[in-house]
Amino acid sequence: MLRALHAIRDDFPLLQREINQAPLTYLDSAATSLKPRQVIEASNRYLTKYTANIHRGHHRLSEEASDAFEEARDKVAFAINADKQCTVFVGGATEAINIVASGIEVFNGAKILLPVSEHNSNIAPWMRLGEVEWITPDEGLHFSLENWRKRMDEVRPKLVALSAVSNVTGLAQPVKEICAIAREFGALTLVDASQAVGHAKVDVSDLDCDYLVFSGHKMFAPTGIGVLTGKLEAIKQLRPLVVGGGAVRVKDDGSFALLDLPARLEAGTPNISGVIGLAEAFSYVEALGYDTTGAYLKDLSKYLVEALSDVGSIETYADRVDPTHPIVSICPKDFCINADELSIILSEEYNIFCRSGSFCAHNFCNYLGVGGNLLRVSAHIYNTFEDVDLLCDSIRSLEPHYCA
Repeated sequence: MLRALHAIRDDFPLLQREINQAPLTYLDSAATSLKPRQVIEASNRYLTKYTANIHRGHHRLSEEASDAFEEARDKVAFAINADKQCTVFVGGATEAINIVASGIEVFNGAKILLPVSEHNSNIAPWMRLGEVEWITPDEGLHFSLENWRKRMDEVRPKLVALSAVSNVTGLAQPVKEICAIAREFGALTLVDASQAVGHAKVDVSDLDCDYLVFSGHKMFAPTGIGVLTGKLEAIKQLRPLVVGGGAVRVKDDGSFALLDLPARLEAGTPNISGVIGLAEAFSYVEALGYDTTGAYLKDLSKYLVEALSDVGSIETYADRVDPTHPIVSICPKDFCINADELSIILSEEYNIFCRSGSFCAHNFCNYLGVGGNLLRVSAHIYNTFEDVDLLCDSIRSLEPHYCA
């Protein structure tokens, strides 16, 4: 059973804050999750107890920091069942995708297959690299395996890149099966697991993808830290995006040679406190248990869909998707205000915080015909059914004032 929800909420200091003597309702976890005190304390221990650069010095503080950094790598690699040697710490998923896109030089001009629902960070780097081809969903906004196979046969891509979970609809893709189809056509695969890794167990080896990336801040870790991992041979192919201290060995003739993985892809001083915080975030989720948190989030997702579907003044795409994660985007169809204005009113009058706009998924929003006029409601394990009720009741209370 999931640890008592009130106890979990107590782990997140921001939920103790009040604005105008009223509590906060945070429903923007798809943008960034809240941070538990365990993660905050782990990061702060580095900042207050053993601040030093890593892998450079031989004094005690440097050695303590280096040990903590590599212990964090061990923890993260074990948590996602990845090879430690190719578990690379980067600034986030965006940087990781750019490292891959810029590092596969032989791909210049090749065809790359993407779902139309992708985040800009998983579109723009590929547009710089080659010719992007799209796969569109069926009427239910699902991407069927039959559709994937058909498009791969038509396009014959060199690489397939996709998000494990949509940041607009909350729909999970059958990633393992898609990667298997891609291998049949000789294509490499990149999976963005940013919206998945904090909600469910991610097993890199089982997915059998060539590259997997994610940002830590969506799974309770600090901002500015992420992971690039995958198959060792695929990671070895990458030409580093950045070279410098910590990634090279200077030869006697003044030239340099790249160090072995993962160092060759981690030039410069990393986000040490962020790495330590990321490892603690995995420890936090594992202590709660993926099975129990997953069951709760599934129930919360179902409740979120049903509750929002009963609000007549908005349009939701959830009934077409049946999201597997508690991420639902709505359009204020009967309101005389747009989603941005609705977000501001919910924030200022009710202390309810949701994201409005196109969520860096402009291509998908244009495909849906809504532009940037969406309000995204994204919950996590610290949210309650009462949070959902409060949101729905608040929207209904606005109808007499802002609906035509």
